[in-house]
Amino acid sequence: MQLAVAGGFVFAPDDPRKYVLNFLSDNRRTGISDCNRINGSWQQEETSLRFEACAAGRSLCPPGSPHNNLALNLRDVVAYEFRAGQLILTISIEGVEMEFESRD
Repeated sequence: MQLAVAGGFVFAPDDPRKYVLNFLSDNRRTGISDCNRINGSWQQEETSLRFEACAAGRSLCPPGSPHNNLALNLRDVVAYEFRAGQLILTISIEGVEMEFESRD
């Protein structure tokens, strides 16, 4: 997982395995964001994607953790695409994208 913002700055975790999104067939979403669990629902229409009812734990993650940036930006996702095997989530703020690797 990494979060790229306007101006070219990138937030990337030390351990990407601590950042996981699971898309379930019943339009539920679960996952991990550093030291917190996240969940909610998702809706898709063509290339449009929207996360609803986003909830995250309230544990205080270590300094430098991109958890807060991820949790805040997930609620603003508006579109997705796949690039070179990566899931790219675009939010409503121009130039901001989140990138996730696929898991086996």
